[in-house]
Amino acid sequence: MSSFAHITLQPWVEKRILTFLNRARTPDDFSLEHLAPSHPGAEREYGIGTVVARRILDRRTSLFRFSHLAQLEDIPGLGHDKIRDLIEALGVPASEAFRRSMYNGVIGENFIFGYDDTPVGSRQVLDELSANPYRLQQFVAERVIALCFERFNHQQTAQLAGRLARLAPVESHTEAYLARYPFAAWLFRISGDNWFSFDRALAEVDRYLQAYDNYEDRLELHLLRGFENHWTLVQPITTYDLPVVLNYPEQKVTLWWMQLND
Repeated sequence: MSSFAHITLQPWVEKRILTFLNRARTPDDFSLEHLAPSHPGAEREYGIGTVVARRILDRRTSLFRFSHLAQLEDIPGLGHDKIRDLIEALGVPASEAFRRSMYNGVIGENFIFGYDDTPVGSRQVLDELSANPYRLQQFVAERVIALCFERFNHQQTAQLAGRLARLAPVESHTEAYLARYPFAAWLFRISGDNWFSFDRALAEVDRYLQAYDNYEDRLELHLLRGFENHWTLVQPITTYDLPVVLNYPEQKVTLWWMQLND
């Protein structure tokens, strides 16, 4: 018998699990490995078998959709091990799951793909950053200064990097289906001579930006156009523009960078 009664989950983890369960259309959709590929060296196999998957689909059909995890109670075969698999696969923050997925057959080890997550404490702060490009520029500039100084230990370079962030115009995309294209294009520009497939990158970006259902649980993309990444966040080879994602369910701001070691 399944039981979430004695498990304390962060709200965003529960939302990710519910999103996954509500989006599944066939038993094959319950494969978990592609959602959060394990870190290198791990030998963890995720999965919910076909029989149990059909039972979950049947339960969801009777309810129309799952709205809380207690609705999974008493599904035969959905025991503690399967619940643990769900939590382990979907309890990875969206940014880290995206980073891992890119290394799972999209980019090679000659790429450095990284991010900086900054918790903001409330959705109100995200609303203000989303609505006010100037405030977003200031917020990002402070993080860029700290990250640049951490990487290169040069105060003047860090201050210059912050100035570049403050001057970069902001291009905002609040709808995931539109945001995926400029984000994937930014990734693809770095490859230069086609190190990886644009379509594969686009699929992973789409999965990342649509990690949650419902507009209020969106991930917004704000591109700081023209921002110079060389020697500010990474070393060459890289490209211009700085992707910034406002993650509403996890209440954080994520800065992305990529470097090609050719």
